[in-house]
Amino acid sequence: MTATATRTQGKSGFVKEYLNDNPRSNPTAVNQAWIDAGMEGAISPSLVNKIRAELGLAGNLRGSKLAKKRRKQAAVAVAATSRVVTAKVRKVRTVSSRNGSQMADVEADIDRLLFKVMNLGNLPKVEESLRQTRRTLYVAK
Repeated sequence: MTATATRTQGKSGFVKEYLNDNPRSNPTAVNQAWIDAGMEGAISPSLVNKIRAELGLAGNLRGSKLAKKRRKQAAVAVAATSRVVTAKVRKVRTVSSRNGSQMADVEADIDRLLFKVMNLGNLPKVEESLRQTRRTLYVAK
């Protein structure tokens, strides 16, 4: 009986097998798996990307269906909220205004102050307070 030498798997075969099991892996993860398997050397990122393209895994990685569903639900919630807020603002603005030009001047001053505070940065409570004051001013018109 003759002894046959077993041939080790090459880099390309290893990368194909690894990417079939882990399609969202990047070159760093493939290299780490190569090292963990006790192989010598490193796998170049260009080889990993070439094989990803051959397997149809190249391009932007898509999120899971659950992540897509959550993003869609969040977008619907934001859209619904913005419609409600817009409707409230329109309703408030249609109320007759007392001293309209003076109120507009005060509103402009609050806006200027708000932008100054925003430029200072790291003052979220002050910013929110100014926004709340501005909203109160709308109701007072």
